[in-house]
Amino acid sequence: MTLHIDEIHTAYGHVKVLHGVSLRVGEGQVVTLLGRNGMGKTTTIRSIMGLTPAMKGDITFQGTAISRKTPHGIARLGIGLVPEGRRIFPTLTVEENLLLAQRNQPDARRHSARGAGWTLEDCYHLFPRLRERRNNWGDHLSGGEQQMLAITRAMMLNPSLLILDEATEGLAPIIRQEVWKGIQSICSRGISVLVVDKHLSDLLAIASYNYILENGRVVFDGTSDMLQSDLSVQSRHLGV
Repeated sequence: MTLHIDEIHTAYGHVKVLHGVSLRVGEGQVVTLLGRNGMGKTTTIRSIMGLTPAMKGDITFQGTAISRKTPHGIARLGIGLVPEGRRIFPTLTVEENLLLAQRNQPDARRHSARGAGWTLEDCYHLFPRLRERRNNWGDHLSGGEQQMLAITRAMMLNPSLLILDEATEGLAPIIRQEVWKGIQSICSRGISVLVVDKHLSDLLAIASYNYILENGRVVFDGTSDMLQSDLSVQSRHLGV
């Protein structure tokens, strides 16, 4: 099991947001974290990454307890995050954004069980339009290109698990399909993915397992076939 979250409780000050969330992500799986806005999805991700540590419960990544580790320490273990809002460096070119991530990559991660770490060529093969834009500043890219850059920048750290928060928010349908195709390609290399997004049909086409949060609790977990066939769950918890 790549990631195992067991009964975590997380709060912002005195406001409790997560109430015993548990989920699992297996090796090479695409797992979704679904729910309406404000239900705890981003807080779950922040808890995994140590940005808002859980008050109670356990988080284990590849057999290592990470609940009390720093965000930097968690990232070094092999978890890559593509946050909501992308947060690329606007005054660096596409290539400089990618090379900066590669330079920050620990040597132990560059030659893992999956082979050598990701290269510029891997990134450009994953999203060919980045090759065309490689000399463009980050703030001269479209929203879709920025998301592609954010994903490949995370991959330059050679993670075992990639987490995407609002993977295709605000993107045109044709660009969304490029992003989903890229995520499938990443998984084909044995990398696990935990993804938050609102486009259910696109997600169910690539995900093997799904979790729905409501008011900080898991109210559904099951395969994509199970969720696809349960229209009452979709209507009640996702507004589909």
